[in-house]
Amino acid sequence: MPAAVAELRLVGAEDRRGLDAASFAEWGGGLALPAHLERERALRETPWSRASLSTWVWEAGEERLAFCETYAVPSSVEGVVGVSWEIASVFTPEACRGKGHASRMLDALADQLGMVPDAQALLLYSDVGEAMYARLGFVGLPAWNRVFPAEAALVEGVRLLLPEGLARHWPRWPAANEEGFTLVPSVEQLGWHLHAAELRAIAEGRAPLATVGAVVGEGAIAWVEAREHDELRVLDLVTRSPAEARLLLRAAQAAAAEAGLAAVVAWESTDGAPWPETLGARMERRGAVPMIRPFVAELDVEAWRRVPRGLWV
Repeated sequence: MPAAVAELRLVGAEDRRGLDAASFAEWGGGLALPAHLERERALRETPWSRASLSTWVWEAGEERLAFCETYAVPSSVEGVVGVSWEIASVFTPEACRGKGHASRMLDALADQLGMVPDAQALLLYSDVGEAMYARLGFVGLPAWNRVFPAEAALVEGVRLLLPEGLARHWPRWPAANEEGFTLVPSVEQLGWHLHAAELRAIAEGRAPLATVGAVVGEGAIAWVEAREHDELRVLDLVTRSPAEARLLLRAAQAAAAEAGLAAVVAWESTDGAPWPETLGARMERRGAVPMIRPFVAELDVEAWRRVPRGLWV
């Protein structure tokens, strides 16, 4: 009997728990299995996941060779609004590794999603370098962090945000640019990150952080704790001036100090964001390298210039 031909298939909630268990060793993040399964279930119930998440399997007959998730997000190319997909949780079972299954799955995924009306790009954040994904047509971008030491301080003029206040106070800009490629984390996507941090704190028997960001003037910052890395992570920094940026980053430094964390870490964007040069250090990032596979000829990869941590999945 000839071998079954591999094909790409969407699966629903009834399959996802089994996939979570199968990939636990790689994607569990140090949690116990029950806590990992509960975290994944709860995150899929967030408004952002409900609106954007799809789970894909690459299978031959009844054998699952690889699987991944995608999140559909609004994007724009040269001012034209469309849709892009962020790829997450690419996984190949150990017995199937080294045979190119994940690569063929991603190629099939690109073929399928590229036919969707208004499709603009596939995106991912690689922790395994760029070579594997470059062979599939993905192009990597420079990846830099800005690192700021935790520092106790009373920052005047800044309003701290509680979890329930993020949606109410988060700025509704930046909007789509008329030039380049634009992708902006929505309040719902930021909320997904906040809920993930909250679930991890609860699983580890800790109280979640009381604050999730700050606002001043027209600017705002959102953050989550990553206690396993001893850092406060900036999800997004939206600001029109170096003065606002300085105040917001100092608020983050104070929040990190209060939480007993060592540093504040932000992904550096290259869109002319007004980073105060006298604060923090610029350090090359080894993991979570932004990579993009365009679907439209007008998309200049180097024109994707604003890439905050809040876009990561």
